[in-house]
Amino acid sequence: MHNEPTVSYDGRLPNQPIHSNLQYLMAQGGVGNGQMSTQAFIMALESVPLEWVRRIESRMELEQEIGFVKAFAKSEGTVTVENFELDYQRLEAFVNTTFAEMHAQLTAASEARIGNPDHYRSPWIEVDRAYYGNHDVKEVLLAIAKHSYETAVPRGNGKLQGFQAPSMEIDFEAFLEYDANGNLSGLVMDYIQGRDCRTLVRVEGDRLQLHAYAFEQREVTAEEFHAGVRKSNADMFLAEVKKELE
Repeated sequence: MHNEPTVSYDGRLPNQPIHSNLQYLMAQGGVGNGQMSTQAFIMALESVPLEWVRRIESRMELEQEIGFVKAFAKSEGTVTVENFELDYQRLEAFVNTTFAEMHAQLTAASEARIGNPDHYRSPWIEVDRAYYGNHDVKEVLLAIAKHSYETAVPRGNGKLQGFQAPSMEIDFEAFLEYDANGNLSGLVMDYIQGRDCRTLVRVEGDRLQLHAYAFEQREVTAEEFHAGVRKSNADMFLAEVKKELE
């Protein structure tokens, strides 16, 4: 008997079914089976570009789905995904073209040319840690965090805060994540001091996996972003971090 895909929120709401809306967001957000922090899960869902969605009603349903997840999950908790396999035929209903064609277009648009492009997994890119020389992974993640903060712009209520704290006043180590064994596992940054950082990095052995969509927002105002303006991308961002580490 086939096991249905489920998501459990911090053990409080176990084995919730993953319906089509959430499947689409998870597929495009690069979420797979396993456990992750709730913050990382929500950020992955929120990073999905909804302009690919064909119907306004469907876009609204996807936005509502993200709202439901936020209501169910504690921000400091964990999310566990089990038995998740993509149902391509159901997901094609969300878009103008087939899911496979959409995936190919996204891959061509965001493909990384740094490190190991053959290991690219849309919407994530992978970069070999050797790209950053002899710097250890913590040093690299802190450099990514600092550059993310410095290149992010205020959005939403953040625009009303006025003074944005300079990076030397931010404790970037607070955004590092560790696994159950105390090993450094990633970096999660959302809104910080009103700045829309939206940076999600996973440590996978000798590689770092970065969520590509988040880097399309670098130094772009909310109005420009919704108008389709993209001033930077993940490749440029990573190259800038490397330069700062040298």
